[in-house]
Amino acid sequence: MVAKHDLQVDRRRFIQGAAVFAAAASLPALRALAAGKKKIGVAQPDRTADFYKGFINSVHQEADKLGYEILESFSGRAPEAQMNEINAWISAGVDALVVLPTDPNSLGALVAHCKKQGIVFIGYANVVPGADGYIKWDDPSAGTAMAS
Repeated sequence: MVAKHDLQVDRRRFIQGAAVFAAAASLPALRALAAGKKKIGVAQPDRTADFYKGFINSVHQEADKLGYEILESFSGRAPEAQMNEINAWISAGVDALVVLPTDPNSLGALVAHCKKQGIVFIGYANVVPGADGYIKWDDPSAGTAMAS
């Protein structure tokens, strides 16, 4: 069982994408996944955000270094679409999920299902009840850093 982690990541590093895997790699269960080509679903539902292209490119670069395959999110902002997408990833044999939840409180049953399947579930930007951990950032400090 992985202990909950409160990882402070500033927005600039997060946007660059490296923080997702640097923070997630600090969790022993995710480090163990690096032994083979494992699948990680990265649910960042807002593909229209200005930072998205740089974010997902950095995620893929870091994943390539670590030997991971990345499944990208196409669900948009609809909670039911995100749930369907995550369920499809689970059915496809994903090893871990890093999820920016459209509705964090609606994912309880899904997180429980992941635990039964041995899938590591990491939330970001919001605490997802029951998740193995989460990534968050300090918005005031990140805003100051990005403005510099």
